[in-house]
Amino acid sequence: MIEELLLAICRTAGLPSPEVNACVALDDGGGFRPDFLWREQRLIVETDGRDVHSTRQAFERDRKRAQRLTLAGWRVVRFTWRQITREPKRVAETLRALLAQADLAA
Repeated sequence: MIEELLLAICRTAGLPSPEVNACVALDDGGGFRPDFLWREQRLIVETDGRDVHSTRQAFERDRKRAQRLTLAGWRVVRFTWRQITREPKRVAETLRALLAQADLAA
């Protein structure tokens, strides 16, 4: 459900459509399936609902994953359920700015 809400925010704001749960391979042979990614801009967005990401193990796993992706040249941004449901305009503005930064750097 949280994923559908973020996709709706992207559509409403006229943002480019992300790939959803697409594989990102890493040079060390590992890989991940982030919630959303904009491959050309090397931007990954993870959506965090408390039900899945509230345990200590999930918290640690999420941080290690973000570290590995950052080392591989990806920018990883996390949005919470509260942000997506209560601040959709701010989420859209943040995504727009992140995508624009990447386009300028290219």
